[in-house]
Amino acid sequence: MSEQKLKPCPFCGSDASMETGIVQGLQRSMISCTRCPVLMSPHRDKEQLVKAWNERAGEQDE
Repeated sequence: MSEQKLKPCPFCGSDASMETGIVQGLQRSMISCTRCPVLMSPHRDKEQLVKAWNERAGEQDE
């Protein structure tokens, strides 16, 4: 998987950060805003997680 860059938070425009850890005994990743309380639920597939975070209504796929 090629590393995809995270877009800024869709609500406040601040940087986003990805963390990986163990959730209920399984390795999961989640993305959160570094400023406001927005976060994407833990997911096992980092590529799908990044794609969901970077998706914006009204934007065309890059």
